[in-house]
Amino acid sequence: MQHLVGELYRDEDLYDANDFLEEPCEFSFKGDPAIAPPTMAIDWSLRGGPLTVPPAKSLVGAVMRKMLLFSVGGALLFSGCGTSLSSKAQFSDPSRFTYTRIYCTPDKETHFENVTVELSKTNVAPPASPSYVGGNHPSSRTLFVGHDANWGAHDLQNHLLHPAPAAQFVVNLAGVFSVTTTDGETRRFSPGNVVRVEDTAPCKGHITVVGDAPGFLLFAR
Repeated sequence: MQHLVGELYRDEDLYDANDFLEEPCEFSFKGDPAIAPPTMAIDWSLRGGPLTVPPAKSLVGAVMRKMLLFSVGGALLFSGCGTSLSSKAQFSDPSRFTYTRIYCTPDKETHFENVTVELSKTNVAPPASPSYVGGNHPSSRTLFVGHDANWGAHDLQNHLLHPAPAAQFVVNLAGVFSVTTTDGETRRFSPGNVVRVEDTAPCKGHITVVGDAPGFLLFAR
């Protein structure tokens, strides 16, 4: 079973929701989207909660089901993927910031979670006006990292996982990165997205794939 993020499917054609949005957002599609037969239940997993489209029991049901899938996709597109999904909503409140964390469980498997940091007004750069500050993590080193287009595609094909070299924050500066954890979930990250990776060895790690254009990251560890 595939678990893809940020992508809409119709029959054999692939549609990327982020192509229709001013700013990228995330939503999840579970099932086999390349085929999506009428007998298969479809799960749309939003950050705000899951939505399941049940399998059809008749030809009429299959047609209605496909219309429902399009309706759900359209609602996601025109609503910016919902209040909890859109980048505009994420950055509309300067007192809160949400990033993605990759963590490891005792069985060495890796998973995603969303972390929201509460920020407080602080005189961080006087005499400038106060700004919202929080989430203080010590860091002794920063790196700029560039990747070729389609970097990691071979790892994905061969299911070659790698642990994070260090617990660190990763800031996407340019390009699109798709990251897959061992539980099968894939999330797509666009410029401006922040990820905290904590799946260091002996964790199994994750797989990262760069899109069709070179990508640039900043590591803070």
